[in-house]
Amino acid sequence: MDQNRSLLVLGITATATVATMAITPAHADAASQFDSYKGQATVNLNVRSTPSTAKSPLATLKKGTTFEVVGKSGDWLKIKYKKKQSRLCI
Repeated sequence: MDQNRSLLVLGITATATVATMAITPAHADAASQFDSYKGQATVNLNVRSTPSTAKSPLATLKKGTTFEVVGKSGDWLKIKYKKKQSRLCI
């Protein structure tokens, strides 16, 4: 693991306060293939079924919860949490 690489993810709490969480990718790669990595929420984060805020969140990841990041599209991370694929806005 390259200790010099990190990804800063912005999370929005229910009170609309913007906070940050720092996660370190296992294999950050600029190639077209996405290398998954583990993340940990440093604030409560809303989990969504699609990359949209139009619908209510499926759940909230509590501060300290770990999850696997399996993809990224624009401002959204595709995550695997409790064996299901979901989305987080960054």
